[in-house]
Amino acid sequence: MKNRKMPIILVALVLIAGLLGCSLTDRLRSSQTSATGPSLAELPTRTPWPTFSPEPLATPTPIPTSTPTMTPTPAATDTPVPTETPVPTDTPPPATNTPVKPTSPPPPPTDTPPPPTEEPKFQFSPDAFYNGEPNASIGRFYGHIKDRASGAMVDGFCVRAVCGSFAVLSFPSGPSGIAPDWAPGWYDIVIPNPVDCNWTLQVVQYNCTGPGFNAQCMEYTPLSEQVGPIETNIGAGQTIIVAD
Repeated sequence: MKNRKMPIILVALVLIAGLLGCSLTDRLRSSQTSATGPSLAELPTRTPWPTFSPEPLATPTPIPTSTPTMTPTPAATDTPVPTETPVPTDTPPPATNTPVKPTSPPPPPTDTPPPPTEEPKFQFSPDAFYNGEPNASIGRFYGHIKDRASGAMVDGFCVRAVCGSFAVLSFPSGPSGIAPDWAPGWYDIVIPNPVDCNWTLQVVQYNCTGPGFNAQCMEYTPLSEQVGPIETNIGAGQTIIVAD
């Protein structure tokens, strides 16, 4: 029993000695601190020295150089071949002022009478003519006789229609004792049996005497040229002609 307690007592003694040693150490440290001043933890830190920052070296400015101008090389040209100098020819002497022989002034112009104007051969001249409405049962010529300048209708003249050996006169144009209901300047020829033929038309002055009106009268005065040929064609329905 006594042998078992000895180790325990030794351990307890070691622990007590350790505690005493630690306490003594703390006391010694505290006394040293109070004697020498503040502890190392309270000492001021050293101000760091400024660091050296190297400045970049300045880049040297290049000295401007002059750029040489390229001179174009002239193109080769053909060398002119010398030509022969022409031999001078004899130069004619300068012209001299040769006096011109004065001529007599031209005679004054004489009043030349204008050429005589040709009198119209006939009193009337034809105007346009064209086909009227077709009518296979009759042949017909109609229209007006009028003054070309004023356009006024003219009464009292006949139109003579001729086909080969056949000829017929219209009543005098305009109203008359023979045809009182005709319009001014109007003439009209109606042929009961139409034929295919080339006709001519002409204005005439009726000169026959005697009672009534003779459509076959051969006594007349031509007042216009004969206009034609004016064709009538039954097959084509061209039997009515309008002519002024």
